[in-house]
Amino acid sequence: IGLFNRLWDLKLATADDLNQNLRVIVRGAESIRLELEGSKILKVADYRRLLFEIEQRGLLNLDLKRQNEKLKRELDTLIIEAG
Repeated sequence: IGLFNRLWDLKLATADDLNQNLRVIVRGAESIRLELEGSKILKVADYRRLLFEIEQRGLLNLDLKRQNEKLKRELDTLIIEAG
């Protein structure tokens, strides 16, 4: 996750590098940000902060999904060894 964040900051990673669900969320957030920037209701920095928060939550979700998959594999291994 830290590496992805760094690549994202350097513009070397994009929404295309995420899984489908996260890609939809990030693109939706980006389109909302662009739409709101056009309306000039809030400062651009506020939109970027909101987008960053959404992205971080998406990355946290991705991290939790990976941990869950790892735990499932470990459980399967334990079941096989015990069985």
